[in-house]
Amino acid sequence: MNKIKKLLAKLNPKDRELLLSTRDDVLNRRWQNLDLRQLKGVRNAYRVRKGKFRIIFIETGPGIEIISIEKRSDNTYKNL
Repeated sequence: MNKIKKLLAKLNPKDRELLLSTRDDVLNRRWQNLDLRQLKGVRNAYRVRKGKFRIIFIETGPGIEIISIEKRSDNTYKNL
């Protein structure tokens, strides 16, 4: 089981539904109501902030690859 699935399995239903909805918005490029920022130092890498969680993803031409979904901490952006 990958890290994203483990995190989602541990969350309460309200947080899980919020993250799944936000993930779907990212994958379908519905960014107008999201707190979206481009990450410095990494080309085509972005993060979406949703409460205490961060969704980090990379635009790969026609698609989007979600790198991680994590609670915000000092180590959230270190593995990029």
